[in-house]
Amino acid sequence: MSSALERLGRFAARCPWIVIGSWVAIGFLVITSAAAFGRDLEDPFEAPGLDSHWATELLAQAGSAEVGLGADVVLTPQDPGTSFFDSPAARADVAPGRAELFDGWYPRIDAPIKGRTVLDTSGHRPLFEQPDDFLDYLTDVVVPSTAQLPRS
Repeated sequence: MSSALERLGRFAARCPWIVIGSWVAIGFLVITSAAAFGRDLEDPFEAPGLDSHWATELLAQAGSAEVGLGADVVLTPQDPGTSFFDSPAARADVAPGRAELFDGWYPRIDAPIKGRTVLDTSGHRPLFEQPDDFLDYLTDVVVPSTAQLPRS
């Protein structure tokens, strides 16, 4: 087996354009065959039986797409020499703006259970910026409040 791989490697090194052309031809053949004989490709966002699937179903039932759940907001610090990652002052500068966006969005959520907490020094990723406080919130508040919800 190793001698066959060695010969293949030597051929690829001696004739790289033949190998690259072969890969392009194989890729073209696979794609055209799939288009001609296969069915439409699907990219489902489903993982039945997992909590994430259950949460996705709850969001769909609540009509989360109607309240703009997929909005992206991009912020940059005023000082180009800093970043939100290493500057607590830069994170504090955007806190009022984030709170204003959240205050307009949060009341429109229709969910079986919802709660709000603020972790003072976190930006938008408390899981990474304050992992102990985030874990405490999950175990002390979220898990007990979701225990009585029906599972599908």
